[in-house]
Amino acid sequence: MTPAQALIELRAHPRKWLQKHYLKAYAGVPATFSAQQPNFGNTGYVDVAGLMGVAGGNILDRSPGTAKTFGPWTGTDRRAFTFDRAGGQAAFVGATVTALAVNIPVLDSAALNGNYAGIALDDLGTALNSNFAVTTLLNGCSFIVDGANPHVRHIQPTGGTTSAALRNGLHPHYGLVFGGGGNEYDHVVEDVTIVGVRRGGGWKIYAQVHTRNARNILRVIKLHG
Repeated sequence: MTPAQALIELRAHPRKWLQKHYLKAYAGVPATFSAQQPNFGNTGYVDVAGLMGVAGGNILDRSPGTAKTFGPWTGTDRRAFTFDRAGGQAAFVGATVTALAVNIPVLDSAALNGNYAGIALDDLGTALNSNFAVTTLLNGCSFIVDGANPHVRHIQPTGGTTSAALRNGLHPHYGLVFGGGGNEYDHVVEDVTIVGVRRGGGWKIYAQVHTRNARNILRVIKLHG
């Protein structure tokens, strides 16, 4: 399956696609909503961990320097796909870049000083030139989805805040909080990829939950739309 074919399927049947295809996003800069436009590419059966040592490359996970070691590939009908910083993946693995996705940056919880209400959220309604939205890996973070547009935010627990404390602090103030340390996902043994797909003028947002450090897709949960 080519990247172009995959994107057509992802947009037409997002939940079904995510149940079958392992998806990762790469960390990158700048940490500004929509300023970074990640590209979509196809790694096929290539272990993307092989890109970790490439000078100038991006690192899988939410921040530089936190490389992941993936387990063995299992399943004959699946493919691994990635969103990467513009130009990066095409240069490293020769992938055909076929689409851009709006970037949802990560906010450190330490910057909130314990004030979880009134956080500035990113408005996907303003992402007029993108049909996809991605954020880097959740492995203890919380993801906010609020309102009909919707407004979103990816927040990681820092400054001594636990995943559970972050999730519990956010929950009363926003329409939906998908976080570690609670019922949404087990941040000790699971990772999460968040992907948004624009359809019919609106957005559908899904969480694809993986086994930590492996390509097993455990479940796909619709968060919005």
